[in-house]
Amino acid sequence: VDIGGGTTDVAVISLSGIVYSRSVRVAGYEMDEAIMQFLKRKYNLLIGERTAEAIKMEVGSAYPLDKPLHMEIKGRNLIEGVPRTITIDDSSDFRMVLPHESLLGYAKPGAEVVPRLEIQVGRLDEALRVADVASTLLEQAAEELKALQGEVLTVVCNVTREEDCGRLADAAIEKFGKINLVAPFAGIIKDGLVLSTDKTTGKVVRKMSLDQFRAVIDINLTGVFLTVRECAERMINHNCKGLICLVSSTGSLGTAGQINYSSSKAAMSVMPKVITAEFFRRGIADRIRCVAIAPGYVGTAMVKGMDQKALDKIVQDVPIGRLIEPEEVASLVGELYRNEAMAGDVFFIHGGLRLGSRG
Repeated sequence: VDIGGGTTDVAVISLSGIVYSRSVRVAGYEMDEAIMQFLKRKYNLLIGERTAEAIKMEVGSAYPLDKPLHMEIKGRNLIEGVPRTITIDDSSDFRMVLPHESLLGYAKPGAEVVPRLEIQVGRLDEALRVADVASTLLEQAAEELKALQGEVLTVVCNVTREEDCGRLADAAIEKFGKINLVAPFAGIIKDGLVLSTDKTTGKVVRKMSLDQFRAVIDINLTGVFLTVRECAERMINHNCKGLICLVSSTGSLGTAGQINYSSSKAAMSVMPKVITAEFFRRGIADRIRCVAIAPGYVGTAMVKGMDQKALDKIVQDVPIGRLIEPEEVASLVGELYRNEAMAGDVFFIHGGLRLGSRG
């Protein structure tokens, strides 16, 4: 968990790779504001942002400590209008004002969200190959998939490594002799503004780090490129017929605070056109098609576990009045797989989502 000023990044790491991540717009600024409001309500004491920041750093705690922390703070008495000094500690009522519960809630669904789409897509073939960077999640997915159909092959794979993607494609050919559907759905988010300015001075106080930008591009774009390149090579060389289905997003249209994620998903919207054009020139576009799906807000366990007010606000912009179900996304993938007239384009599934407008 990395708590910054405007956002908090939560990630689950396994085998030196990120298997789940989420960026939440609840962080240091919200904590400072919560501390200021708490002192105003309980002690009628007005303090500034710097004092709130100092309190957070000195005595802020999400759990009881063996040795209590104390701090003397100065502010203005709102009733008498004169300076006042009080001493506070990391008591339970003070801990309650920190929004740590809303942050920790985002770490819990990580183990649930990875296998969902693979399970639905798995209904298409007699044999299924599933790859992920986390062996535990692969084992869970394999057990659920075996209940739906026959053979399942799991491969521990970091999609940002060429050798891993090549090994994944080779394993599928060696065990099943063919590849019919490639669905490189690995993806992460690490939201943040390109430049963040101070509320008072207007000067830049933070900027998106190169690591933060690269982490998303490496998995969401480079990982997809490597997976598609290696699997398509085997499909061509072994005379396979099938579909390469990428996953874009409504975020590809551009979302503030997501320049890394939006850029990667915009690339997913272009890739089917490029790949289809190249395959057409080589006379193989009739055997290997490429498309992309672009979901809106999907009702995964992670999304459904959001704060209800935030979730209601999201649904207000969806004309059908609800989230898209994972099964509906999988159904679209299934139709694209079966309908061989679908090629070289992006297919949105967002319930008519209106981004910033109902008009």
